[in-house]
Amino acid sequence: MLDGLDPGAHLPLVVVVGGSAVVSLTVAAWAAFRLEPRASLVALVVSILGAVGYQARFLLPAIATDPEAAAFYASLFAWSPALMASSGLHFMVLLNELRIGRTLAFCAVLYGGALVVFSGHTSGLVVTRAVSDPVFGYLLEQSGPLDPFQRAYGGLCILALVGLAARYAIHWRYHPTRSRAAVVLVGGLALPMIGAIATITRVVDLPLYNLAVPLFHASLVVAIRRHELLTFNIEEAARPTLDAAGEAIVVVEPNGEILWLNRAAAEVYGLEVGTRPFGSDIRPCLEGAAAGSPCRGVAAEVRGVACLVAMSPIPHPEQVRVAMALTDVRHLRAAERGLVEAREVAEAARAEAEAADRAKSTFLANMSHELRTPLNAIIGYGELLREDADPEQTPDLDRIIASGRYLLRLLGDVLDLSKLDAGRLEVSREIIDLRGLLGEVEDAGAVLARENGNVLAVDARPATAMGDPIRVRQIVLNLLSNAAKFTREGRVDLRCGVDGARAFVEVEDNGIGMSPEQIDRLFRRFEQVHDERHADYGGTGLGLALSRDLAEVMGGALEVESQREVGSRFRLWLPGVHGGGMVDTGPTAV
Repeated sequence: MLDGLDPGAHLPLVVVVGGSAVVSLTVAAWAAFRLEPRASLVALVVSILGAVGYQARFLLPAIATDPEAAAFYASLFAWSPALMASSGLHFMVLLNELRIGRTLAFCAVLYGGALVVFSGHTSGLVVTRAVSDPVFGYLLEQSGPLDPFQRAYGGLCILALVGLAARYAIHWRYHPTRSRAAVVLVGGLALPMIGAIATITRVVDLPLYNLAVPLFHASLVVAIRRHELLTFNIEEAARPTLDAAGEAIVVVEPNGEILWLNRAAAEVYGLEVGTRPFGSDIRPCLEGAAAGSPCRGVAAEVRGVACLVAMSPIPHPEQVRVAMALTDVRHLRAAERGLVEAREVAEAARAEAEAADRAKSTFLANMSHELRTPLNAIIGYGELLREDADPEQTPDLDRIIASGRYLLRLLGDVLDLSKLDAGRLEVSREIIDLRGLLGEVEDAGAVLARENGNVLAVDARPATAMGDPIRVRQIVLNLLSNAAKFTREGRVDLRCGVDGARAFVEVEDNGIGMSPEQIDRLFRRFEQVHDERHADYGGTGLGLALSRDLAEVMGGALEVESQREVGSRFRLWLPGVHGGGMVDTGPTAV
């Protein structure tokens, strides 16, 4: 038992004030483990500890056995009133999110004042005297040079604390939960004020102030836990960023009541806190998010604005809240309509271009007879004149006939390409003896090869394919012509055979060859792949493009392998024939 104390003399007082101190300590312990942010936690816990010290400063002198013991215990807890006032004010400054509360200068002035008051007690500038009281044992009276400063400091802290509590209440008066927190805060703060007035004026002979302090601390617990007294710090820090966001962001209760929203939600959708503007189209998603299952991409209409909604749960001590992001899709729908219109315009333009291309191809295909007839006449009359011509005239007539035949082949290639584009090219499907076909083109190929001093070697193995023999012969002669043209005093090989289910015809030379870049452009229409050094080879760039198209029309393919200054190898693949079955030899339009 502490010396100079007699708890039994004033047992009701011990129970009341001691119980109040226990309640305050319990609140401090709860806050130490549950409260965020940490700066507010420290200020609140220090203020509560100061209040507990103040309770002890009232109780211990009251149950002292003599004035000296009462004065001793009063001086022992002399630090408590100033510390309680300064830390309580600091807590209220942090609660209002005032930046000054986190500055070193403010803390130095605030707690420096408390230190000055405490030093006045230790240095004798404030003298505490115990006065006997029939109800409270001993009451304390203070005097001295620093006593006016102590009273002014405490009064200013209390006034500022009350003013900041009012500021908080005004600031959050429209918030559905924090407005209730403000009511609890202000009501709880009024209890110690009323209790202090009642104690000083001795309206009743009870330590009402000491009873009211733990009630205020209990009201803080209610305000913090149930009404989000301190949860706005992070939210308010993020508000500038959330307000700058283009999307509307809303926090709602599971029943759809809006608790918080950013600027876009208010401006774009006209939403307000405390309303329930969401319809049945997002109700299932809202219920799922409240149950812990996020959802996104839900099409909805909020206050007449079409949007996509995404939701996710926000854990909360009392009840899960739901965060909603609303994406305005009106501009997307307008862009989609514009895209559809642009697509329709593009489709119409493409259809018009395709119609014009078909008209061109149809025109060229229809002009086949008119263009071939004069060329055939020129070639025919040239051949007749050559039979009876003098030796001096024969070379000129040979050039006329050769030029006519070249033009006829060129015209044939152009017309075939036009027919392919117009879908009017007819190919037959017949069984082709490739070995016999190579025998038919061997003489013509040998003539082509000898023009540049080349040798034609034929290796014809038994092979049967399906296709149009006229078109196959056309492709082979075109490949032989190219091989002979790009090879000088070399060798051209012509082969055929079977590889699995397919037959092939192969033309290989040891001419100038091609680079990989040239091979990539080889089958483009009207394009020649050889550079300026080989401009004397001539050509139109149609032969290989047409040969590949014809091969594909017959169900085959045309492949090439080449190496610069080594040579090239072209292989025509055709569907093979097995079993010698009968096939339809009628024409097919492609």
